[in-house]
Amino acid sequence: MIRSSRRIEAMRLGAALSNHALVHSRLRLHAVKNARVVSEDEVLLRAFPRAGAEGRPVVTLLLAGRGCVRAHGKDAWLESGDALGMDHKGAVSMRQEGDAYSALAFEWDVDFLGPRPKAFQHARLAEAAREEATAVWEAIVRGEGRPDALVARHLRVLSKLGFPVRNATEAELAEAVPEATQKMSRGLDFALSNLEGQPMTADLEKVLGLGARQVNRLVQAFNARYGFNASGWRDTRNRRRLMMGATLMTAKGATVGYVARVVGYRSPTAFARALADAGMPPPASIPALVEGLAAQPVTA
Repeated sequence: MIRSSRRIEAMRLGAALSNHALVHSRLRLHAVKNARVVSEDEVLLRAFPRAGAEGRPVVTLLLAGRGCVRAHGKDAWLESGDALGMDHKGAVSMRQEGDAYSALAFEWDVDFLGPRPKAFQHARLAEAAREEATAVWEAIVRGEGRPDALVARHLRVLSKLGFPVRNATEAELAEAVPEATQKMSRGLDFALSNLEGQPMTADLEKVLGLGARQVNRLVQAFNARYGFNASGWRDTRNRRRLMMGATLMTAKGATVGYVARVVGYRSPTAFARALADAGMPPPASIPALVEGLAAQPVTA
């Protein structure tokens, strides 16, 4: 199993987005940790529809902050301590907000770990379940513990909450990963956590000791195998830049120039042009748009 950790921080704003994940070819457990931003799929997915393991079901356990799940013409607001299962990840649009937002999101192949939950299957975390989920979240964020053991613990939490996952053993969850794949994962995590340095294909070529075509082909194969939401290297980097940039614009005090620099654009104009080319709104208009979407009803 792979550990993946990707974080973007805008220190001047006290804002950050991070996703720490345990990644298996047939499942993924995300530990999300955001600060002082609103991540709104209704804006982000206009430019970049999901591309990774769309057919999997997903269960979200919200530990801090507030969220909204939209799917099948309905929506559900989640508060801290709520758990929500969805039958089909590709149908979901998610909003994440709060000065401190933290959640665990688990997705799986149904022929490996169990059938789909009902759409909008809701549960409330009792104190013991919340403590266990928080311990798993903290271990993933800190890079501690064995991935297979952490996933097994999380499956037990979900099962006790009534979600239709089976309690797989650690041995069943273990998945050997070649060193070359681990190296690829570490290289991508580093590049995508340091966008201000404007990572290029040459940076990955140097890390991996491969040519540009090989790097692009291997990144595409890596993303496809492990369900990451991108294709080759350039698509991976460009999605990351724009999605992180658009989200950081929701932070209090954000300026186009500062956010552009944090996500690796040479100028505010280049950032705005990249958003426009992707079909996204101008950066300065994103905060009002995102705020308006909070109260917008979902219609079937």
